[in-house]
Amino acid sequence: FVAWYFAAPFLLLRSLSFAVKNGDRDTIAADVDFPTVRDGLKQQLETYVQGRAPKKHNPFSNLILQLAPSIGDQVIDAIVTPDGVATILRQHAPQTASGRTSRPSLWHGDFAWIGPDRLRATYANAHHPDQPVSLDLERRGLFGWQVTGLTLPLKAFIGHN
Repeated sequence: FVAWYFAAPFLLLRSLSFAVKNGDRDTIAADVDFPTVRDGLKQQLETYVQGRAPKKHNPFSNLILQLAPSIGDQVIDAIVTPDGVATILRQHAPQTASGRTSRPSLWHGDFAWIGPDRLRATYANAHHPDQPVSLDLERRGLFGWQVTGLTLPLKAFIGHN
């Protein structure tokens, strides 16, 4: 019972790995809590934009800051889908010499228990190790788990300026 209790999130990662590799949208949809992931990404984007706000009063910058959350929300809603999550995770899969993924790779990350019911899995991009992606997994029921968070390297997606 105890072994199964702690192995369950890794079984989810295995399921998600195979689903990403095989383009299984239904399994990805079952393994990811999309509304929660979208809300978390929207919060990340808002925090990132606020942190990049110029310290001087600038009407143009203020307008951009007012529009950014709305535009960002629409982009996140469009990207955080089974296909979008699969694309993001494929970018962080180990690559073979031919450039194809070698095997399901979501067990090749760094794992940290955040609590008894939460696990964070972090993956580095083979081409950009300074741009990791993290998945937050949360227990749903006794043995069920779902991805409830996705932390992206927003600086890389948006730009370094």
